[in-house]
Amino acid sequence: MNDFARQIRQGIPEELPEPRPLDPSVSHAPARPRVLDGDEFRQALSNALRYFPKRHHKVLAPEFTREYLETGRIYMHRFRPTYEMKARPLSRLSGLHSRGRGNYADDTE
Repeated sequence: MNDFARQIRQGIPEELPEPRPLDPSVSHAPARPRVLDGDEFRQALSNALRYFPKRHHKVLAPEFTREYLETGRIYMHRFRPTYEMKARPLSRLSGLHSRGRGNYADDTE
């Protein structure tokens, strides 16, 4: 199984990966206006944290807050994939619908 398939199947890691700086050679979305009021932001932060064990919240909450303040969104940059991101044919996608069936485990490109 290649690195891409292994990382996809892993899901959210048990241990936090180290934060990585954004790659300046890659185009990133421009900062967006911060449109959430205090209650809405607290809800957005709670929604983002619910996917992670509570033991990680003290590290992730300030990080996600900083992302929101800097970009207008919570992107969870720490969890960016380390595999090469590229377009794959729809036939290679997993899914129940015939237009999305495929198997990334066979991805050797």
